[in-house]
Amino acid sequence: MSARILAVHRGTPGFERLITKLDAEYYDVRTVPDAEAAVRWLQADPSPDLVILEATTIDPLGGPVGGPAGFARCRRLKSLARGRELPVLMVAAASDAEGTRAPDRQCGLAAGAEDFLITPAHDAILLARIRSLVRRKRTMDQWQLREETSQLLALWADVSPGPSAAGDHARILLVDQRTDHAHRLHTALSAAGNTVIIASSSRTALAWISEVDCDAVVIDISIANDDPLRLCSRIRLATRHPQLPILLVADGGDDRRLAKALDLGIDDYVLRPVDPAELGTRIAARVRHSRYQEWLRANYHNSLRMALTDSLTGLYNRRYLHRHLDTMMRRLPVTGATLSALMIDIDHFKTVNDRHGHGAGDDVLREVARRIVRHLRAADMAARYGGEEFVVIMPDCPSDIAVDVAERLRRAVAESPITRDNVTIRVTISIGVASTSGITSDTECLLRAADDALYRAKRTGRDRVVASATLMTTTVMPAPLMPAPVMTSP
Repeated sequence: MSARILAVHRGTPGFERLITKLDAEYYDVRTVPDAEAAVRWLQADPSPDLVILEATTIDPLGGPVGGPAGFARCRRLKSLARGRELPVLMVAAASDAEGTRAPDRQCGLAAGAEDFLITPAHDAILLARIRSLVRRKRTMDQWQLREETSQLLALWADVSPGPSAAGDHARILLVDQRTDHAHRLHTALSAAGNTVIIASSSRTALAWISEVDCDAVVIDISIANDDPLRLCSRIRLATRHPQLPILLVADGGDDRRLAKALDLGIDDYVLRPVDPAELGTRIAARVRHSRYQEWLRANYHNSLRMALTDSLTGLYNRRYLHRHLDTMMRRLPVTGATLSALMIDIDHFKTVNDRHGHGAGDDVLREVARRIVRHLRAADMAARYGGEEFVVIMPDCPSDIAVDVAERLRRAVAESPITRDNVTIRVTISIGVASTSGITSDTECLLRAADDALYRAKRTGRDRVVASATLMTTTVMPAPLMPAPVMTSP
């Protein structure tokens, strides 16, 4: 996997060896000496997929990157528009790792870094960690690109994801056989405002996953008589939320399985002895990321719904109607089924607006749409065609059945007045019915026939159903070639 990596360092030997390893793996590594230069790179296009900060690099404003000023620079990078979901990996040399590195790791995570590694790190772990972070970044890039597209199409209001995208008050599933260890973590994570459920086996964990919406799963990698990596894989398949954060608790030196786990898709890990504060920080970061991605996904699907439906009635819009009907008509030559269309118009709708106001008119449109949908099959489709007109498409429905359905819809509207602000509004509808059988591919012909039938219903008194003659259209065969004339001499 290739990726663009921005390395912030001053050329220390240990970090240079790290750059050499990344270059050997065909990563495109660009180096800058300080955080200010890193900010400029983040604002360039294309932006990097990952930032690596050297914990011993001296920041131009003073202090090591691993010190207070460095953590502030990490927070600044993460606060940029392009840096919010940009993975930041802080790295310290082994010679600098004595004494204060554990507090530094916790501070780095709290500042927004995805991890704080000690070099020289095991190559498999280092590279697997980088691949994992780059995959996550690119997935987020795709969701954010969809967000930008929706905004450009004016389909998505620019609203904040709100407190639901924070990482606190999470529901955590803890898979751990060691009762004392599990209860210690349970106490620490619960004290931070989380809800913790303990499972002692893979079977119990999968049962909880199928019944409870969890925000994160923490798995002890040393579960006896079980395969925790297989559990990770099954959770990815079993959960209704494919981006559910999974974290492992492992022993130092279990590098091979940790690297495999990262490539399988786990999000993070902690090493024993577990610092509950570090685990809580890592869980909160992964939960926040997951909730934000879920918010983007939900809004993307909402934008699709807005693009395909009428915002007032919730029915499909005219654009979707034509696309859907075209698809259904193309299948008729194969199925030979009958398809029926109802063109529906609210009688004297202008009078409703004039007498009761446009707000009442909107209520009438919504209520008529609701009654239409309530009397249709699941396979039928209702759309707002424009103004006070609706269209219903009924597959596998012959003309006589379509007329019966139309009459039922007419009565459902006419026999129950609509009440708004203690005012009774009597509404009726007129319906034109057209059906087609045989082989046809002409969408416009079907809708035009239904519209002509609707016009006759309006012209002959309204509040009635009029059916058009069944459309019998056949495949148009190409004209036979005429033989060339025989030229004879006079």
